[in-house]
Amino acid sequence: MSDFDNSYICPNCDYIGTISIHPIVCSMCKHEDCPIARHIQSGSRKRWIRIEEAGPDWRWDSTLDKMFKHHSADSNSSKIIKKTVKKLFKTFSQHRDIIDGIFPHFMQDYERSTGKKSRQKGNRSGQRSTKFGSVRGALYEGAFLRMMDLMDEFERCPARINPDHYEFNFHPDGWFLLDGERIPIEFKTVKAGNFVATKMSKSVKQSRKHGRRSKRFKYNQSGFSILIVCCPEERVFGAVLLDKAADAIV
Repeated sequence: MSDFDNSYICPNCDYIGTISIHPIVCSMCKHEDCPIARHIQSGSRKRWIRIEEAGPDWRWDSTLDKMFKHHSADSNSSKIIKKTVKKLFKTFSQHRDIIDGIFPHFMQDYERSTGKKSRQKGNRSGQRSTKFGSVRGALYEGAFLRMMDLMDEFERCPARINPDHYEFNFHPDGWFLLDGERIPIEFKTVKAGNFVATKMSKSVKQSRKHGRRSKRFKYNQSGFSILIVCCPEERVFGAVLLDKAADAIV
């Protein structure tokens, strides 16, 4: 077994260590139940590095705004969140010269960590697309978590919440801290051509699930949730604050 096959990744501090005990405890920050890591192929990683190094700056796309124009959540909170997310992507662009050190080298090995089969489309083309999307998501989520660490408005969510409850466990990608509340964040990357309203429904549903469950377990009283979507190839991103009104249109 190679070192790559016997490693874990800490979702709290990004440390990569060698598995020696179960459950896996991070030897750096002592976070418990770290997932088993899988090495990201260098060719795939280099492709996205080239896109970031050579691509234009990220720009705001209003697709999500238009989707929820008549179902918007609190307007003042929405303005704060949009302004902060724009700052997040600007910060990311400012670090493009060191992107090789920001993109992770490892991602969670879902099947080995959970004992569950990953969901892949049946044909070979679909399986390649799913694998390609998983690597893209892991690279950009990992990078943006590191950017979030630089900003006071964000906080990581390294562990699944209420994991023993089959119906109500959940795991947002992070938290937005606003007025004493933790608002769950769902972060999604999409391939070229998919930053369109007709492709957003699944992500909106996932975000709203986090919102309802975070309210249930008193992480916030508003039930708000945030969806951030980006397309690295097209250099566009958007974000929206959602409340229960969004449940009715997806």
